[in-house]
This record gives sequence, C-alpha cells and structure tokens, in this order.
Amino acid sequence: LVDLNLSYNRITTLAPDTSTMSTLRRLCVRGNEISKLPDVFDCMNLTTLDICNNPLQEIPLSLGSLVSSMQDLYIDRNLHLSDPPDVMICRGTKLLLSYLNRQYISIPRRALDLSSLAITE
Repeated sequence: LVDLNLSYNRITTLAPDTSTMSTLRRLCVRGNEISKLPDVFDCMNLTTLDICNNPLQEIPLSLGSLVSSMQDLYIDRNLHLSDPPDVMICRGTKLLLSYLNRQYISIPRRALDLSSLAITE
C-alpha cells in the first residue's frame, strides 16, 4: 500500500500501528475529527501527508524526522493548533519540517534498559 486516503470519514484517531505500513508514501486524513496524531512518524517513510481540516491541538514532533523525505505537508485549517506557530506553517513544508526537526532532536532520549531480559548466548 503506497497511497491511503481516509478523507472525510469522521475518523477521530489514527492508530499507532499505522507506522508499520513501511511502503506507505502518501497519507491523507483531511477533513476528519482527529484531535491528536500518534507520535510515530519517525518510523515512516512518507513523502506526502495531508492533515488539513482536523481539530488538531498539536503536531507530533516526530514529523520533523521526515525532513529529508517529506515533499508535501498540508496542515492548514487546523484552528486549534498552538504549535507550530502560524508563521512557520505559512513558510512551506521544508522550513516547517526543519522547525519540527530541531525540536524533535532536542528531546532527551532515555536509554533503553534491556537488563530485565534474560538474554543468553
């Protein structure tokens, strides 16, 4: 599956396992009722994402990880957004993704503790 168009279906949430769709390049969820997106975009290879006309309250910072592959990001008419600022949204896909990427890489990552796994050779 390369293209997935779920526009205008009254969807309220996007499943986190969407990130397992490794061949997905274009995702359109325009005109739904999504208020929060899962923060799983660092596991995806999207080139186009359309999340317009949803009551989104925030944009996942993991979208910033797609700065090199994303060509088109449509997020206008999400009137509930507090971040990113409107001025960043108006500047276009690459500048917006760069803004998100700077925030994404500044998040401290916790070290993965594997000590509880009984791994033997």
